[in-house]
Amino acid sequence: MTNILYSSMCCSTRLANEVLEKTKQDPGFQIIKFTQLLLKGINAQEGTMVTCLCGLRQKTKLFWHEKDEIEDSIKYHYLPTISIMLIRQLFLYLCAFVYTIKWAISHKGDKAIICDIFASSVSMGTRDAAKLLGIKTCAIITDIPGQVVTTINTKNPILKLLLKIRTPIGKRNLHKYDSYIFLTQAMNEVINKKGVPYIVMEGMVNNNEQLNNLNKQKPRIIFYAGALVEQFGVKALVDAIMLSKHQDIELHLYGDDKKSGFIEYIKKCSDKDKRIVYKGIAKNEDIVRAEQAATLLVNPRFTNQEFTKYSFPSKNMEYMVSNTPLLTTRLPGMPKEYNDYVYLFDEETAEGYAKKIDEILDLKPELLQTKGTEARQFVLENKSNIKQAYRVVTLLRDVIKDAK
Repeated sequence: MTNILYSSMCCSTRLANEVLEKTKQDPGFQIIKFTQLLLKGINAQEGTMVTCLCGLRQKTKLFWHEKDEIEDSIKYHYLPTISIMLIRQLFLYLCAFVYTIKWAISHKGDKAIICDIFASSVSMGTRDAAKLLGIKTCAIITDIPGQVVTTINTKNPILKLLLKIRTPIGKRNLHKYDSYIFLTQAMNEVINKKGVPYIVMEGMVNNNEQLNNLNKQKPRIIFYAGALVEQFGVKALVDAIMLSKHQDIELHLYGDDKKSGFIEYIKKCSDKDKRIVYKGIAKNEDIVRAEQAATLLVNPRFTNQEFTKYSFPSKNMEYMVSNTPLLTTRLPGMPKEYNDYVYLFDEETAEGYAKKIDEILDLKPELLQTKGTEARQFVLENKSNIKQAYRVVTLLRDVIKDAK
């Protein structure tokens, strides 16, 4: 038996929806979906048992603790949280450290730990306990610290200082693991200085993803879900729709603006052009239904920023399994094998986006449907969570075997 502890900011779907209803804020649906898919894939492997250790960003109470639960055969253990800056991080670290020791004692057989490095305090506590006990650790790295904070806009001087401190600390901690799971090959070249075992896993889709809505919505929907920030090309996309020659379309935008104020720009554009529609933050199941009902899914992220070499947007994978065609920029972190299954922007400007969107909307509906169907088949056959989890478990078992 291979016992795996997964340190993360993940939680059950039930709890994520509850947090959204109470706070009206995104609990991190994209991170949660990615992690849940991998957890389910790991659990499906023969001779494995996985536990998800969760450190949530819960701010509704000063002290918060959720009972353990099992959802879709995944056990979630929630660490208690104190919502006081600095104290919260230290408290999570200590709780994770103690729980990891208890978990190791109570589980017989081979053991390994996967750490989501962006659940920093939880992962560091888990990793340090693992080192003490001689358990092998694997870091899953979906972005490089220092790159993702560009989407955070805050006037809080304490938070700004913490972000500056956290980035170098996070980068130093990247080199302390026994193996790695990267989203792009470029990540390995920057992080894996010791040359330890690793795999590249740009993402995954649910091997049992169902199609809920085969009828495309009218008017034709151009769809985007994610961070509503200018750096990700969302302003260029909004402006492109306003330039489009097609009047029988709507741009539906889902997500949060990370307190950048960009939603106000979207609302102003909506007042001028009714084709611009802000839909807010939605549950994952609602997003999936909307993707399947749309005519075209768009990822307008600019490619001239350094971080794009080290990231593969999980939304691209989710888009591709929806049976709706995807239009995206030529992201450096996206392997060329994907190019045959997506539409690609030629120019990263509002005018360029408008031109390409109009070209695609001029195509016959059956051609669009074929593109979406081929993309779905490609990711289901090659990038399912079962296949990706098999690679992860194989990596962990090889590292354990080499250490014996």
